[in-house]
Amino acid sequence: SIVAAGGPVTYREIADELGISSTGHVASGVNALHDRDVVTKEKDGRVTKVDLNTERVDDIRASERRREQSEEVLSSI
Repeated sequence: SIVAAGGPVTYREIADELGISSTGHVASGVNALHDRDVVTKEKDGRVTKVDLNTERVDDIRASERRREQSEEVLSSI
């Protein structure tokens, strides 16, 4: 939803995109991603907006590439 919107989205927008009637499960998922610094949350009155932390996502991808390269080196030894 965030990528499709090109910026911050609400829990309701995420739920609608996923075809979920309640935002409770969205909130749980967002909180888990927020704890890992993958998304940011911002309150706008009673509405919480969620956005990707693109720097953190890039760090995760780079870490995964390094892990894969290390596994390849170890398996070739």
